[in-house]
Amino acid sequence: MGIGTPERLLDEMVRQQKTGLSAICNDAALPGKGVGKLFDASLVSRLTATHVGLNPKAQQQMLTNEIKVDLVPCSAASKSTRRAASPTG
Repeated sequence: MGIGTPERLLDEMVRQQKTGLSAICNDAALPGKGVGKLFDASLVSRLTATHVGLNPKAQQQMLTNEIKVDLVPCSAASKSTRRAASPTG
């Protein structure tokens, strides 16, 4: 989890305290890894992902309503990604 993420970009977003972010990703990663850094710093206000189970900080923020979470099935996420990447739309 957190594979293929631009770590230096995320580090800079954390450094600049860019709050109110909407994250659209496969998962909430792990604490300190990938987009998990954004949850560590409480910068995300909305998450669209297939699951949050591996990141206890994201789970806690979801349970306390600090972030709004839209969980989507893996198949729906992959279909919408393919559709967005298609030259015909």
